[in-house]
Amino acid sequence: MSAVFEVRIRGEAGEGMGVLYLGHGVVAGVSGTGVRLDGVYSPSDGGASWKVSLTAPAGQPLVTGQTFESETTFEVTTDWTLESLEKGRPQVLVLEDHRFELTLEKLRDLP
Repeated sequence: MSAVFEVRIRGEAGEGMGVLYLGHGVVAGVSGTGVRLDGVYSPSDGGASWKVSLTAPAGQPLVTGQTFESETTFEVTTDWTLESLEKGRPQVLVLEDHRFELTLEKLRDLP
């Protein structure tokens, strides 16, 4: 699979949007507030396991309610099912004890 997705992000302090590329084992994306995702995924039974660095820019409030004085990077891991990806179901993630949801909607398949 190789595709570009619209990302909808929802947390306790608000909502956001972004764009995400998934393909050839790569996860790469950015939110409208400049949060960057960069990592890898590997296929697993009926889905994919992700290991992603999430980099938050200095001074930019996140949907979780967190704001960092300097650019800060976190490691995030999760498992997605193909059904969740195909049907646009939210995936709950945790960043320093703060829950947030990512929902992906495929915009286009890529070669």
